[in-house]
Amino acid sequence: MSLPYKPESAAVRPSLLKGQTNGQLTSTSLEPCGIRSFVLEREAARSMRALIKKARRDGIPLSATGTYRSYQAQVNLFLRRYNNVPRETRHEFWRGKNWWLKPKVAGAAVPGTSNHGWGLAVDFSERRLGVERPLSARTLSWLTKNGPAFGWWNTVKSENWHWCWCLGDGPMPPAVLAEEGNYPNPPVPPVPPTLRNGDTGEDVKLLQMKLNKVGANLLVDGEFGPRTEQAVKVFQTSKNITPDGVVGPETWGALS
Repeated sequence: MSLPYKPESAAVRPSLLKGQTNGQLTSTSLEPCGIRSFVLEREAARSMRALIKKARRDGIPLSATGTYRSYQAQVNLFLRRYNNVPRETRHEFWRGKNWWLKPKVAGAAVPGTSNHGWGLAVDFSERRLGVERPLSARTLSWLTKNGPAFGWWNTVKSENWHWCWCLGDGPMPPAVLAEEGNYPNPPVPPVPPTLRNGDTGEDVKLLQMKLNKVGANLLVDGEFGPRTEQAVKVFQTSKNITPDGVVGPETWGALS
């Protein structure tokens, strides 16, 4: 099946991202995108929420295995898929050396260069019976028809699941506006701020309550101290997130 294609460079960064660093976007630049706890850049997230609404209305079980990736998440993914063993496969240059793609795995961008790190890319999947599955021909046909109308194109020909928001600051496509007008959006919950040892306040209390729900035994006092940091690291390790004790979008998403 021929998908609507544009190169990765077509994913123009919205002005909101000016001066920011790939994989280190501020929490105010990101919004929930309508797919579980995933977030995207604000314009991309708005469009994706409308696309997901239409998919559900049309009976398409559209989901995703990934959206925004922090820099550390990009590093983790790259190291899972590449090593320094020369072979007849795709190779990338990073940290002053060549890295070769391991057998039977999909490629990944060099950390700090991925459109996932700008919150503009999504790896689509289908969610059936609570399990993420590869895209079916029916869903790909639906995406071929609807993706560009909402501002999304496939940007890696060898990966039918990888699509990017390519409209930058807009204007927002009529398909998005129509979907929003016909089916009013619920309020978009804010992405919680990044938290670390030394922080205090209501957001820390929320974090402590969420950690307690997954087995921590913390006093909910709004004080991010050593015990809370250790509980965060234990949780991050259990979810294959770099255990740095810092609660950013990736860790908030896993807690949700």
